[in-house]
Amino acid sequence: MSEFFDQTPPCNSDAERGVISRYCLATDPAIITAIEATVSAPSFYHPDHQAIFRAAYALRRSGITADMVTIAEALKRNNLLTEIGGVAYLAELITCCPSDAVAIDYAKLVREDYRRRWVFQSKIDAAKAAFEQGSDPIAIIQNDQARNAEFLRRTMQSAVREGGAAELEHLIAETEAGRRRAVPFLHPILSKISKALMPATITLLCGTPGDGKSFLVLACLMNWIANEIPAAVLMVEGDRAYHLNRLLAIKAGDSRLLDDEILRNRPGWASSLAGEFGESIEQAGRAIYDSGSEDCSLPGVARWIEREAPHNRVLVVDPISLCEAGDKRFIADERFMRETRDTITKYGNSLLLVTHPKTGAGKKGPITLDDLAGGAVYARAAETALLLKKHVEPKSFRVLDRMGIEQDVRANREVRILKGRNGSGGGQSIAYDFAGARLAFSELGIIQQELSTEGADAL
Repeated sequence: MSEFFDQTPPCNSDAERGVISRYCLATDPAIITAIEATVSAPSFYHPDHQAIFRAAYALRRSGITADMVTIAEALKRNNLLTEIGGVAYLAELITCCPSDAVAIDYAKLVREDYRRRWVFQSKIDAAKAAFEQGSDPIAIIQNDQARNAEFLRRTMQSAVREGGAAELEHLIAETEAGRRRAVPFLHPILSKISKALMPATITLLCGTPGDGKSFLVLACLMNWIANEIPAAVLMVEGDRAYHLNRLLAIKAGDSRLLDDEILRNRPGWASSLAGEFGESIEQAGRAIYDSGSEDCSLPGVARWIEREAPHNRVLVVDPISLCEAGDKRFIADERFMRETRDTITKYGNSLLLVTHPKTGAGKKGPITLDDLAGGAVYARAAETALLLKKHVEPKSFRVLDRMGIEQDVRANREVRILKGRNGSGGGQSIAYDFAGARLAFSELGIIQQELSTEGADAL
């Protein structure tokens, strides 16, 4: 017991120094407000850090710049400059300044250590009171409960405060500066009206086998990489070589590259094209992971997302519905979405999850969010849900094209925006033509009216 009680309470000296340094040098009001909303002087474990932060805070509240000179003078007036290590330590501390984003993370570490120290000290006080001769155990418990309730009340008030003006101001500034924007798909209309791939968002792309989802994903991958948008794709079905061959066929615009018999009859043809498009295939290939090298259980995919999130703006799992989840699928799905949400929120990723409809979906009416594999868990967690539908017989539609001109078209694919929290296109459908020979999707326009019911099949 003595070994436990004598240990140093939870603290992080480096994080404390980083927070103070950034707070003293920050000029952005949003960063200053965010730090003040997260920590206060008592949050720091070291008394010298408490004194320095308190002095800087008082200076800012008085409208005075908080820098090394003014803080040193304030500490000197209160006979604290020597105690904190003098001007030398103050200069060393302030110049270790981290970035704004890192400083906020450090502030949260300092806050959590302060809360753990509070719990640590509270329980020690209760234990000491229990050893006092004649102490009332009921009174000790009641006093401890009252302290816990007050601490929780103040903690919740602080948590509410964190989500206020500073966070909103930061979001607005990021948006106005163009740093917070949606990554485009390959097609401009879908990109514009869905705005699916905003930072820290999840998008579902649903379709039955043969609809062309993976071809669409691979075409988008090459487009993202060509535009220097870091992306990574985890292909749950097929090995990497299989998908590299698909990439080559998409790049060359020739589906015959996927026919093994044709390749045997035309030796050297595929190799020649592979050499011609080698650089593009090499770049895209680095972004493809497969089930042979990765754990494709839901916990394994969550770890893959956490590993790749710091390095990639867009992450894709194709298809998430085939990932092993164990006996209790709903619980596994819910945990996966919760953990994944934390990761992409931290790093600002756009996560695209390819999925399938449930068995039998669409036979009695249009497919809805409730018909997607994963059910309510996936549909509830995602900001955007897209349904890709193949028309066995092409349909005639009147569409509004990207120039705002109405025209009549024939389409063999359709993308319906089942859910669109970020864009204006929720509930709308876009007509596409998929040229199987070239493995290319052509975006035709927003569907205004179906002109023919011949060969109609329910969406």
